[in-house]
Formats: sequence, structure tokens, C-alpha cells
Amino acid sequence: MIDFISQNIFWFKLAAGIISAIFVGIIIFFNYKLNLTGEKVEHWFDVLNQAAISKGRARRHWRKVQRYLAYGDEDHLEAAVLEARKILDEILKISGYQGKNLGERLGNVGVAELSNIEEVKQVYEIGNRIREDSGFVLSEDEAKKIVDIYEKAFREMGWLVGEESVS
Repeated sequence: MIDFISQNIFWFKLAAGIISAIFVGIIIFFNYKLNLTGEKVEHWFDVLNQAAISKGRARRHWRKVQRYLAYGDEDHLEAAVLEARKILDEILKISGYQGKNLGERLGNVGVAELSNIEEVKQVYEIGNRIREDSGFVLSEDEAKKIVDIYEKAFREMGWLVGEESVS
């Protein structure tokens, strides 16, 4: 029996290698078809690509929001709200909140992580209206309230520390 095994060891190794390759191929095929790792891999690519946003970059964008508010005209007020929304989206991506868009990521944030999450969700919907409804009119007071809500969220999340407030 030992002679038979030692004489045919090459064929046993070859058969084991082929069977292993087939099983690895099956695993890869089902992993791809069931998308078991696709979202996770995509999430980490997003995190790595977006990791370039630093607190310094967030502050620069925040100052841009403040400048837009200072202009006071409708276009700049809308731009301020949308820019603040964009900052929040990038912060949530970097913080690891999953979702295909800001709305989905906000759905994964709880009151424990962000005390004003319900207000943030409401102003997110207003941002949608700004983007979709060309007839939507945003007053200066509304824009400042919206940006204040975003500011509170940024401060709670530790992204605006010591920065000048909008109000």
C-alpha cells in the first residue's frame, strides 16, 4: 500500500490541487453572485478615498458656508445649505456610516450618536427640495436655522472645534 502511494504521489497532489482550485472557483463565483463583499469593499474604498478630508478641510468648507450666508441672496443661501449638507455627507462617510447616499447614512445614525438627528433629517429633506424644486424659495432666516442645525451636528461629532459660529 505504501509503495502504491509513494509511486502515485504526483497524481494525488495533482488531483488535490485541481479539486482545491475548483472549490476556490466556486467560492469566488458565489461570493460575486451574492455580492457578499461588494458593499464592504466599496465602503472601504470610499473611506480610503475620502480620508483626505481632514478637520482642516471641513473648516475650509465651513468658512465657505459662512461666506455664502453672509451674501444673503437666495442663490448663495441655497448654496450654503447644500454645502453644509455635503460636509455632513463626507463626515458620515469617513465616520463609517454605511449607505449609498446621505439619506441612507442618516438612517443609520441614532440619537445616541447625534442628539439632533431628527432635525438633521428634516433639513436634509429641505435640501432635497432645494435641489429638485426650482420654484422653492429659501428665506435668510430659514437658511440660518438650517445651517445652525448642521453646525450643531458638526460640533457634536467633533469636526468644528473652536470655529466661529454662524449665528
